[in-house]
Amino acid sequence: PGDCVLLSPACASLDQFATLATISKVIEAGCPIDEPDAAGLTPLHAAIMYDLPELVELYLNMGADPKVRIQAPGRPIDQLDAYAFAELMAADSKGETRIREIIALLAAHQAAR
Repeated sequence: PGDCVLLSPACASLDQFATLATISKVIEAGCPIDEPDAAGLTPLHAAIMYDLPELVELYLNMGADPKVRIQAPGRPIDQLDAYAFAELMAADSKGETRIREIIALLAAHQAAR
């Protein structure tokens, strides 16, 4: 589990169905869904950063905790949870992203709890 990789920039260019199916299997096999990477981002944070709402939805449905905070001491994103991180990404976007869709998914997830 310590060396699981649930998202990389390359995921965005792969077949979406195959990518989501593979990630689901890896999580079901025990890869920790909320474990941060070397940059301090969980897979959910990375999916937000890479503007991948389908992956955000998958992670939420598989139990990712949007309240887990980014661990990036000294960086402006340190201690942001997924909600705050998505809002920051929206503020920085030029309207060319799907970040509003991601924010809606996070809001729906929060409302369902």
